[in-house]
Amino acid sequence: MRHSPETLRTGSSDSSLKESGKENMGRVTREANSTIEGAVCVIDGDEGIRHSLYVLMGTLGLPAATFRTAEEFLEKLGTDRPCFLITELSLPGMDGFDLKRTLDDRGILVPVIAMTGEANSAKELETSRLGFLELVEKPFVYWRLVERVREAAGTPI
Repeated sequence: MRHSPETLRTGSSDSSLKESGKENMGRVTREANSTIEGAVCVIDGDEGIRHSLYVLMGTLGLPAATFRTAEEFLEKLGTDRPCFLITELSLPGMDGFDLKRTLDDRGILVPVIAMTGEANSAKELETSRLGFLELVEKPFVYWRLVERVREAAGTPI
């Protein structure tokens, strides 16, 4: 399934991306009019992370959608409810902490894993206080994310 309005090519910059409705030459394309209901949503400014997690979820048979910013995700959210959220804490604009607060304020209860390039005790304390499932420091081992997503989705590994 394709769920986000962006087309990614491994190694390309965001400025070189073009919207498309097709898969072509290594591109992973997501249709802008798709729903994110039941999808694993990945929010990260790093195209490589978004692409890797999108492909990983696809190999596990889980629908996935990727977003560059929290605002882009919230705009697409509408009444849809993803099954899981994986977000970078340091995002342009609204950060991952504010995203989690916003979801909680709206009564949107979705399991969330936070990612960061620099974990510290303050981030660990805040993610725990806000109810994130886990704080994962980049680079990370993908199987750990897979276990958590599968648990939340109720599917065996």
